[in-house]
Amino acid sequence: MDEILIKSIDIHQANVVGLGAEKFATGLVKQIVGINQIKIKKMYVNKNIQYNEFSESVADIIQIKYFFGILSRLFEIFFWKFFRSQQHEILVLGDLPLNTSAKQYVLCHQSLMFKSFPLFSKNFFQFFLFRIIFKLFLKKNDVVLVQSQQMMEHMHHTFGQKINIKVLSTTSSCFGWPDFKRTKRDARNNSKKRLTLFYPSAFYPHKNHHLLSLISFPKATDVLVTIPEGGLSKHNNSIKYLGKITRDEVFDLYREVDALLFLSSDESLGLPLLEAVKCNLPIVCPHAEYSKHLSSKNCFHFDLSDSTSLISAINLLQGKLNEGWWPEWDFCSEFKQSNAIDIKKIIL
Repeated sequence: MDEILIKSIDIHQANVVGLGAEKFATGLVKQIVGINQIKIKKMYVNKNIQYNEFSESVADIIQIKYFFGILSRLFEIFFWKFFRSQQHEILVLGDLPLNTSAKQYVLCHQSLMFKSFPLFSKNFFQFFLFRIIFKLFLKKNDVVLVQSQQMMEHMHHTFGQKINIKVLSTTSSCFGWPDFKRTKRDARNNSKKRLTLFYPSAFYPHKNHHLLSLISFPKATDVLVTIPEGGLSKHNNSIKYLGKITRDEVFDLYREVDALLFLSSDESLGLPLLEAVKCNLPIVCPHAEYSKHLSSKNCFHFDLSDSTSLISAINLLQGKLNEGWWPEWDFCSEFKQSNAIDIKKIIL
């Protein structure tokens, strides 16, 4: 017997930015599409991004274009209740709550909102405004969705213990994790005695690409980055610029490279870390709140404030690989979250 349709919802995905955020948000929508008891009535999407894969599952896809950038986005937030439907609960996938009378589920994946910035800097004003919007438009019955325990702690510390926060489960296949598991080093790299590191990340300041200009990599090292050609101020022969690449191309590189390199200072989740663990790659990343739980047996940590520690981590990795070592990650144990909840249970 078919399950009874229990709830209709709207989804707002128009302002999701960042490769990891976009991938996670799309995976979340895929999960919801597969739930028989939930029907998506309206889906607000960015006019510049195609969402054809949801056209048969959503009653009405509404395209939004932000003609004046952040000003258009702020207008949308503050005046939503006057121009858009309040008939159904709404899942907001782009960090900030809307001024709506309907119950909303707000996915917050902006870790920089909780970081201190110099007074009167652009980031200071931007994220101060973000916090004000949360205080203005997050209602008592609204739910904030986060991707990790650390984000839940940040939210409670900033906005108080009374707000309703749920940690989303990230183990679903809808998020598009790699479906393979590496068991050894790629023979081509091994025979050439080269070390190949891969840093898949957009060119944002907190991603710390500038560190690549500060160090001299060991000889026969290639560092693949997904930023435009010449994006770094200082030329470095080890850097190979790939530009923006597709998810399939990212996964193809996971099959070939020797390790994931990750330099970010702040993350709500760190999607490439999950992908590297899933496909069983070594990881070189900083000592940071988002990465402190990763096993030191398979992860080579360094200090973001000391560029020489990054070289030490890479040298240690190179030595172990030359000895025939390869990691043995356990995805479920590394990212086990005892309080994580499936989106179905949250909405229903």
